[in-house]
Amino acid sequence: MQKHLTLLLTTLVLTATLAQAQWSEVGGLNALGANSNIRTMVFDTAGYLYAAGNFTNANGNRYVAKFNGNTWSEVGGLNGLAANHVIFSLCIDSSNNLYAAGDFTNANGKRYVAKYDGTTWSELGGLNGLNANSNIRSICSDAQGNIYAAGNFVDPVTVYHYVAKFNGATWIELAGVDSLKANNIISVINIDPSGNVYAGGAFQNQQSNCYLAKFDGTNWSEVGIGIDSLKANSSIVGIGLNNLQVGGGFTNINGKNYVADWSGSLWSEVGGLNALSANNGIMKLHNDKYGNLYTSGAFRNASNNCYVAMYNGTAWSELGGPNSLGTSLGLVDITSDRYGNIYTCGWIQNTLGNYYVAKYTDPNSIAEYQNDLSFSAYPNPATDNLNLVLTSKQPLTISIQNTLGETIIEKTNLKQNSLQLNVTALEPGIYFITIANNKKSVTRKFIKAN
Repeated sequence: MQKHLTLLLTTLVLTATLAQAQWSEVGGLNALGANSNIRTMVFDTAGYLYAAGNFTNANGNRYVAKFNGNTWSEVGGLNGLAANHVIFSLCIDSSNNLYAAGDFTNANGKRYVAKYDGTTWSELGGLNGLNANSNIRSICSDAQGNIYAAGNFVDPVTVYHYVAKFNGATWIELAGVDSLKANNIISVINIDPSGNVYAGGAFQNQQSNCYLAKFDGTNWSEVGIGIDSLKANSSIVGIGLNNLQVGGGFTNINGKNYVADWSGSLWSEVGGLNALSANNGIMKLHNDKYGNLYTSGAFRNASNNCYVAMYNGTAWSELGGPNSLGTSLGLVDITSDRYGNIYTCGWIQNTLGNYYVAKYTDPNSIAEYQNDLSFSAYPNPATDNLNLVLTSKQPLTISIQNTLGETIIEKTNLKQNSLQLNVTALEPGIYFITIANNKKSVTRKFIKAN
């Protein structure tokens, strides 16, 4: 029963305007407030962003941070993961479970892959299931939900580095013991839509050059026509899957770092010789939904600032224009959301000296928002009922989440222009309303009053 109180009617309307694309701090100034570098990011299927690295919580433990569209929070609550060292890699499986790995250890001093099932963190495979004797640099998931891990850990008998696979029951060495025979660290692994597994790093072939390894479901092989067709004179750190590209510490004949592309018959430099002309190592490759290729790393522009480079199929350019990101330190990861916005992280600091995730807003994505996801919600604060007025003509999903990102109320396939949600049973506090169609979503905050 609605109380006879005069409430301030707050209308939550999305009023994005077409503005010049730009870089911004995700969540606003110091919203994350990370006290050290950010090494990895991933989006889940609901569109929530996760980030992790060397930054710590109030107890000095590393953690995975989640951005729900409004605020950052620690996944699993304070010390839910309690990682005692840096987190290098995150991934999401086909069931939307979250995984983290790095140099953090379990009670026996072994590195492991941590799994968050939406409620708690656990060691994948049980205590010492993977039993990694050194750091895990990269993890990924295939379409069936199998998890793969690789890094600086080795087989204790053969002392070769290898790709480990968790098949839902146990960890195994992919393709069997001694199958890859990587003689140095595996820095990155990735899986294409056909299920082929790729691995790159500082491991070398018989000609002492680094190479891209491919597992086709049966055997490992070197990608290329014959041995040593790439001739990478240093490590591979990034793998892109639009066609097949790699980047890292290797250089061309002019000593410039570059992105190499495999056409199926030969390796070539993306854009042509010295087109990117990176003056330092490449850390990450990423393809957005439009087919553009992005790379980042320790390379710098003429002003000595690190930047995200974009290849549009014709030429490389600095995303946002010269010095638009304004960082002089390294960039480690790149990803994009469902709208085409680009995100990067690493050693990017705000004016308060804290590290943050930077977002490049695509003008096209702003236009998408304007189309059909404007809505109003009242009263706010709400006591018994929350009324929604919708402008969309498409079927919508409407959900309410708490500050931990847990969905409390959800309505699907809604086609009406107005809706009343009973929020009487909710505990007083802050909640978030998410309105979504099959392409995009909008989240806004409301307060449940006593």
